[in-house]
This record gives sequence, C-alpha cells and structure tokens, in this order.
Amino acid sequence: MVSARPSPSWALVPARVSEWAPERACVEGPRRLLHWDVMPRWSRATDWKPTEPNPETPPDSQDPSGPCPRCGNRSNFSVVGKVGVTFSGNMLLHAIGAEERDAVQQAAILECLGCRRRIVVIEDRYVDDERDVEPPPGGIRAGMVNFRGVWWWPPPGAGDLDESIPSEIRDAYGEGIKAMSAQAPNAAAVMFRRTLEAVVKTSGSAAAQKAAEDTLWKGLNVMADEGALDKSLAEWAKEIRVVANFGAHFDVTDGVTTDEAENLSRLIRELLRYLYEMPARIQRTRAGPSAST
Repeated sequence: MVSARPSPSWALVPARVSEWAPERACVEGPRRLLHWDVMPRWSRATDWKPTEPNPETPPDSQDPSGPCPRCGNRSNFSVVGKVGVTFSGNMLLHAIGAEERDAVQQAAILECLGCRRRIVVIEDRYVDDERDVEPPPGGIRAGMVNFRGVWWWPPPGAGDLDESIPSEIRDAYGEGIKAMSAQAPNAAAVMFRRTLEAVVKTSGSAAAQKAAEDTLWKGLNVMADEGALDKSLAEWAKEIRVVANFGAHFDVTDGVTTDEAENLSRLIRELLRYLYEMPARIQRTRAGPSAST
C-alpha cells in the first residue's frame, strides 16, 4: 500500500542532477523506498551546496583532494569505485525495476593522481549536512544525499613534512592528523597543543618558554616580539580558544569542536613552514644541485 501524500512543504520532484557530482544526487530518477510496505522516496528541492574543497583535510568522494596518505603530497584524486558496507534494512526500487540495498555507509577507493597509488575511505551518509546513518523510523530524510569520510587506510599522517622539522614535532603533528581522520577533535587538540609546546621549546627563547606556561599564545607572542616568528601567526593563534585560553594543563573534558581542531591544525602547519621548512629549503637552494633534496 502506498503511503499518504506528504505535507505541502514537501514535493515529489525529479531529483536534481548536481553539476558537481551527478551520482550524489538524492535520486537519479524516480525511485521508491520499500520498507515493510511500499513507500515513496520523496526528494526535496534544496539549496544545499557542497562545502568548498579543503586541501588540508584528507580526501573522500565528496572532496577528492587533499594530502595523500601514500606519498604525503597534496593532490587530486579520482574515485575508482564505491560499494556499500552498512545498510539501513530498506530497499530502493529503481524505475527500471532493479532493487538496491539502502547503504548508509560506503567504502570508496580513491587513486592519487600524483603517485597513482590507491587508498580506501569509509564514508558515512549525510542528507544535506545531517548525518544519516540511522534513518528515522518508517522512512528516510529528504534532501541531497552525500557521503563523507570518517576513516582512511592507510591512516593520514604527516608524510609531507620536511625532514628539517624535528622528529618529535613531526610525530606529534602526525598523531593529531590521525585523530582528526578518526573524528576525534579532543584527542587531536591534545596532540596539536603538544606540537606547539615542542615548537616553543625548540625554537623559543627562555622568555617565550616561560610565557607559554601561562598560555601557549603568550609564548608564541613573545617569539613574535623577538622576531623569531611572524606577528600575523601569533595573532592567528590568539583567535584559537584552545591556544589562547588554556595553559599547560589543558582539560580535554572542556570539549573541542572539529572546526577548532582543524583551525589549530592549519595554524601549526603554517608555523612549521615558517620556522623550519622555508629556511631549510632556502638553504638547500642556495647550496645548489649538489645539496640533498
């Protein structure tokens, strides 16, 4: 039995075929969702747009660009294939009569266009910007379906960091990036703060290290005042709550948002470029072709 017509705020419309990725439209034609009885699959006209590509975050099928876990370079990726791995228990009926299990998680295989090696990404289903791995009882949410990465193999790390960066800093930053890929912003914030502490310890004066015992931002600000760090980077650090408002004893139970952890990651990446990588690369360039790369 076909369920009742939806409320006037919803309309049964042909699915929009998005210019950015046709396969991610909510429906690629008339479909029906089969539950215990036959239920229409309703698609809502929506103004939802995908987020802008972020080259700092690991790649997935929605944003196939970012650091490659294989070669460590920032790259674009091609989506080689996708297969559902977790299902809602519902069935989708295509207009041509074929049935398809309703996937709420999928595995995507991406190929780096630089090194030509492949990675596997486990992705959760979203409808618009709402996570949808557990559809509401008796049906599904309407909107634009898209899948976003939650786990990567190999795990993303810090493979693109220059060897001029001290190993303890590379390791701490890499652990933070892995925590981000596991959707663990609190754990990532702990490792990113440890990275900053190591930066101040290895590159800051005694005065900067003393100031960092109050807040990390104060330590970075002293480094900027002494000319060891660009002032704009210290000002950026001041805008990040987990850097500006917490001292050496950071309480992870205070809670860190994903946006805060990502912003902290970008700040640290720029600090590492400024303090270690740029001077090392300039020195190698001046030394000529005989210098190691």
